[in-house]
Amino acid sequence: MQNRNDELCFLYSILAHIQRVESDRNPSRVCHYRPHLAELVTTGLKFPLPVSDVAKFERLKENIAVNVVTFDESQPILLFVTPHRQRKHIINLLLLTNDETDAHHYVLVRDLSHLVSGKTKHHGKAFVCQYCFHFFICEHTLTDHIPNCSTHTPQAVTYPVERKDAVLHYKTTLKEFPVAYVFYVDFETFIEPSADRGSVSEHVPSGFCCLKVSKFDDEIFSRMFIPAWT
Repeated sequence: MQNRNDELCFLYSILAHIQRVESDRNPSRVCHYRPHLAELVTTGLKFPLPVSDVAKFERLKENIAVNVVTFDESQPILLFVTPHRQRKHIINLLLLTNDETDAHHYVLVRDLSHLVSGKTKHHGKAFVCQYCFHFFICEHTLTDHIPNCSTHTPQAVTYPVERKDAVLHYKTTLKEFPVAYVFYVDFETFIEPSADRGSVSEHVPSGFCCLKVSKFDDEIFSRMFIPAWT
């Protein structure tokens, strides 16, 4: 069973970013942040806070934005990406999950480069995009990347809110049964310079192949090939 500190690990991680504590004072101790808990509005929130409620927390505190990331097979996976990218405090949290007990714990990420350290063959500093968590080995590539990435919503993993909705189902049961015939067709062309000044090149047909697969014919595969023509 989680104790009260574990339940409030989300809030303590937020305060650890806002209320900076020097490393020689053991910043991991919650006693530094407990007096500041009242500064965070938590009306209507239940703890431990699920990822699906992070957006609700952002609506209660308009100067704080939160990103939540986890790891899947050593790759960073975004669980929640804040849409509020101009707020004073943009905080990155790592979500750790115990598969056996289904308990989870939030940890503050102070340095994104340290977060991805060891996940790549590059042994130097990594430059990480705070919008999609993709990392680069050169700072200028990150600089070129940000203008485009910052204007688009990155891909993120979302989970059903209610357990009863966490069921994948479909209605096209007919697709479970094998079909009588299947045709696979491939069409090939050569690329040649174009005589038309409006285009650089054109595709010249060279041939195609048609493959029939049937479960009824004695000869299961039937092929037809048209060689290249001029």
